Amino acid sequence: MIAKRKHPMLIVANNLWSGYRTSLIGYWIIFVAIFVGIHLGLPINMSKELGIGEGIWAGASISPKIYLLVIGILLTPVSLSSFVSSGITRKHFVGGAMLFTLLMSLISAIVMVVGFPVERLLTDWFGGQEILVTPPLLQSGVEFFLGFLGYFAIGWMIGSGFYRFSWQSGIAISILSLVPIIFIEMVSGTGPIELFGYTMTRPSVSFMVEMLLVLLIVCIIMALNYGMHRTVAIKRKLI
Repeated sequence: MIAKRKHPMLIVANNLWSGYRTSLIGYWIIFVAIFVGIHLGLPINMSKELGIGEGIWAGASISPKIYLLVIGILLTPVSLSSFVSSGITRKHFVGGAMLFTLLMSLISAIVMVVGFPVERLLTDWFGGQEILVTPPLLQSGVEFFLGFLGYFAIGWMIGSGFYRFSWQSGIAISILSLVPIIFIEMVSGTGPIELFGYTMTRPSVSFMVEMLLVLLIVCIIMALNYGMHRTVAIKRKLI
């Protein structure tokens, strides 16, 4: 009996996962090790004096965003030519890469959510005196997932821009990518945001509206990525 062949998008997603999972695991091991090291080295009452009511874990969420941004930048320049030379169409590559993007963002969001109760346990274990404000885990999970997805998609757009167009156009796309990044941070964050020495007030909207706006930005960026890949000339690996 002949085994049913996997859909090309699943082949792409599976191969990307096989190639990047070691990086993802290694990143989170280092991230958690640094986090635990900070708790071990931080004086018992220091976080209270610094006013870290939300805890160190939540304040470090920018790090996985940057990590996923970088992985997104590498996605097309490193992988597209290999898949196309193996018979995968550009359309199926984009579809598989989207599945991979969802998976990486979901795993990272789960780790971040699990980190909140773990941080509380560590704080109690090491004798911390501050009161940690633990956000609703489901709400935090959705926010982290869409935020990570947005950064990954933006990174993918930057890398695709360099692959699809000239390096000058790639730089222009990189600069323009600051717009959706600022928008995501303004919408999904809390309190004022500092940017280039200016303080901007975040809009006051409901959580559902915030997440829908971020999702809209992600969908637009994914559509741009698909458009850039439709007729792109296949080049040798750039990295």
